[in-house]
Parts: sequence; C-alpha cells; structure tokens
Amino acid sequence: SSMPPRPTAGARVARAVADIQDHPLPLRLTDPVREMVARVAPYIRGPLGKLAGRAASLGKPLAYALALSRESASLVRTTTAPTVIRGGVKPNVLPQTAEAYVNFRILHGDTTESVLEHCRRVVRDKQVGVELAPGEHHSEPSPISSTDSPVFRMLAELATAVVPEAVVTTGLVPGATDARHYHHVARERFNFAPILVDSADLSGIHGTDERLSLANYARLIDFTGRLLRRL
Repeated sequence: SSMPPRPTAGARVARAVADIQDHPLPLRLTDPVREMVARVAPYIRGPLGKLAGRAASLGKPLAYALALSRESASLVRTTTAPTVIRGGVKPNVLPQTAEAYVNFRILHGDTTESVLEHCRRVVRDKQVGVELAPGEHHSEPSPISSTDSPVFRMLAELATAVVPEAVVTTGLVPGATDARHYHHVARERFNFAPILVDSADLSGIHGTDERLSLANYARLIDFTGRLLRRL
C-alpha cells in the first residue's frame, strides 16, 4: 500500500457504484399504479389529491410526485440499492480485485437485461464488469393480474370485513414473493396481507427491529380464517 496505483480496485468499484446510484432508471406510471391512485384520490387532501384525481391525463407529473417519497418511489421506478461492497482483507494490503452487489426491484416495463444494459452504459470505467451475481436470485417482474375477477372481488370483500375503514385498491409489490412459483399453474396471483403499517413499520422491513404488531397479527388470523372458509 506504500505505492498504490491510481485508481485502486476499491476506488474503481466505488466509482462504478456511485455512477449507478447517480443514474436511476427512468420513471414510469404503470396501469396498476394509475388505477391505485385513481381509487384513493378522493381520500387524499391538498395538491397531491388534485393531482391524483387527474391520474389518467397527468402521468409524468404524478410519477414525479410519487418518486419524491421513498415509500412510493418503487411504484414508479426500478429501485437501485447497493447492498454489499467487498475488497481487501487487511488495512495495509491493497486488494487485487473488488466487487459490489447492487439490488434492483424491477418495475414492469424493465427487464433483467435492460437493467444490466443501463448499468453498463452509465458506468464510466469500462474495466469494471457488470453482470448478474452468480448463485443469487434474479427474476423478471411477475405478470399483472386483472382486478376484474372474482378472486379480486372476494379479497376486497374479506379485506373490508377485517378492516371496515379500508379503501380497496390495486398496487404493486416491489419484491420477490412465493407467488412467482405459481405463474404457470394459476391465471391470477394477488399478494395481499390485511395489515395496517406506518412509516416506522415500513422502515423496519428487512432492517433493525423488524416486527409485526399484535393488532396486525390478529388481523392476519381473522382474514386467513375467513379466506379458508370461503375457498
């Protein structure tokens, strides 16, 4: 480390990660999110409520508004999250190689390959390779299920039975669930949990003090019992 090259392997990878982080993928308003916003628009106050009420015609401004919040940004953009950076093993020894893992929650309209191509395009140092992490899970966005179906209507009915004040709407789940294993055996797949979460609950997902309140646990038991009796 007394005669370090410029740049070092660690610096190269760090700059590549910064390039990817500084160039997010484009915003996009998908049909499920457009429908979600239209359904909840009457319950949103202020300027955002007026914007939501015109979701059908104001796609781009609405997408920008949703992207401002970390809770809703994944509804309008493939998210970019550097999670692992590895290099040397001792403070005074230069690593010959370094690597980083960047996790993406892919939005409908993007694909694994298009995300890879985006990263290769924005990384300025072409000596830094970009590839799928071997041995790690990666998949395309799940097909979108129709809300004009008996299954969706049944879930909506059961949801309001458990949480009477709930507004039933569509949405997207920006993460991998077991539903992906049923694409070829089920025409429709809905990810749903009858729980009420706030910002603190959301920040704890896959994080420090991940938890579920007793009230939400009771709602899950109530909903699951009702669902099993209906099937």
